[in-house]
Amino acid sequence: MVEIRALRFFVDYNQDESYTPTHILWFAGTGEHNLIQFAESTLTNPSGWQDVQVEGSGGGSDGNSLCAFVVQMQVKENHQNGKDTHIRGIKVYGFDERADPGEINAVHEMSVDIDAATDRATTLRLEDDDDEEALFHHRVESIGRSQNAPRYKPGEGGLSVPDFMQDPIIR
Repeated sequence: MVEIRALRFFVDYNQDESYTPTHILWFAGTGEHNLIQFAESTLTNPSGWQDVQVEGSGGGSDGNSLCAFVVQMQVKENHQNGKDTHIRGIKVYGFDERADPGEINAVHEMSVDIDAATDRATTLRLEDDDDEEALFHHRVESIGRSQNAPRYKPGEGGLSVPDFMQDPIIR
């Protein structure tokens, strides 16, 4: 059984108009014949990724997961009474019990590095009244540093490889 932590689907009313759903029912279970409704989505001119309410479904140790083998999406109504539906993408995020919760998140690491770089740039920024020659030398020095900077592959250089970049594991 899969422990689903998040469900998202992509629709775009601006491109699809009458093909865009307005009312969706979500069901889950262990097989086709024992599905139970766990969520309902009502949409008005949606554009982009839409989140499906999974929190509080009762699965997992904290009760905020959906444990199921089968997830079914039933489109009950479209905009302008359309007969067909365009769902441009679906994302299902599962819980990985092997992931270390104490591990630093790669996105967090990246944001810390970006903040540090922004602080450095602020302290090195030349004032408007500095002469052009000083500005030119500063730019040349920064180009030289970036060309000589070491190049790393994913997983090297202190950053961990995010889960979505790792090889998929069929369980």
